[in-house]
Amino acid sequence: MLTACLSAQGLTIGSGSTFSLGGATLSLPNNYNDSGTFVSGTGTVVFYGATGNQTISSVSVDTFQNLTVNKAAGNVVLNKNIAMKGNLTVTLGDLDMNNDTIKMGTAALLSETAGNTVKGAGKILGPLTIGAPSALNPFGLGATLTSSVSLGASVIGRGHVTQHGIGADSSIWRLFDIYPSTNSGLNATLVFRYDASELNGMSETGLCLYRSTDTGVTWTKMNGTVDTAANTVTLNGIDGFSRWTLSSDFAVAVREPPAVAAQAGVPRVFAFSQNYPNPFSRTTMLRFTLKDDGLVTLKVYDMAGREAATLVNSELKAGVLHSASFDASELASGTYVCRLNAGNRSLVRKIKLVK
Repeated sequence: MLTACLSAQGLTIGSGSTFSLGGATLSLPNNYNDSGTFVSGTGTVVFYGATGNQTISSVSVDTFQNLTVNKAAGNVVLNKNIAMKGNLTVTLGDLDMNNDTIKMGTAALLSETAGNTVKGAGKILGPLTIGAPSALNPFGLGATLTSSVSLGASVIGRGHVTQHGIGADSSIWRLFDIYPSTNSGLNATLVFRYDASELNGMSETGLCLYRSTDTGVTWTKMNGTVDTAANTVTLNGIDGFSRWTLSSDFAVAVREPPAVAAQAGVPRVFAFSQNYPNPFSRTTMLRFTLKDDGLVTLKVYDMAGREAATLVNSELKAGVLHSASFDASELASGTYVCRLNAGNRSLVRKIKLVK
């Protein structure tokens, strides 16, 4: 029996109630809140809110067959672990794990677009059995494996927490944990895929693979071949897997505003990534790219519309990843709005300061 309540164009499932999606597509411009039971069937839940963040909250771990993030602004934010059986698609906007976990079933598959990813503290992972793989990308997480031997029962995970004591003393905002049952004599290849929004100020051309066998306590530089067009670093002849990330021996210096750091060799598109970290306690990083050269302003406003800071006000080049650091140590906790203006176009991101 269908006993769910649609509230403010979001989905609210009351305690003791059951919502069965069947094979339908449920499009939500607002939040998902489950205090009862959600039965995914073969259906799809689409988050498409045009402003602000949307949340997924539940009292237990909800399982989705298919879930799509397609937001013109803001993110979808987890407030509880979720499980996936089918397609997890991030078309526009980000899916912020918010310290939670996305458990991938054996048939689950992640699909992302450039600048629109699963991100944030937490882990997206799943178990599967792997034979002697040929260019296998488990769950679509972005770690493509080959091996001369069967890997057996394995767990593959992806995280987005910076690793330290490595390269330029930190890593990009992506790591892979790869733990197969058979983990020696592999003669394997790893193709590590990253998104430009995860570079953490690193020089893309200088990226190298690093490996840790103690979950990030110590690291060994493994090198690898960078393909900046494909956003990959490839390494052959790997004996065993463990935790892997990328770092550069040098980082792009980030100066205090209104100056802005820049990294060349990226697409000429007008895009504004969500800040990272978010929420943040003092400083956070904002990154953007431009379609055309010209005057750019990046300003921060409080929720009353008062200007809190000007981060950028200068002529900038297109085809470059620009980065600006925002120091909010003198501001009060709360939600702020960052507005990027270039020519007659503008993009907005909400950021959250928590002290």
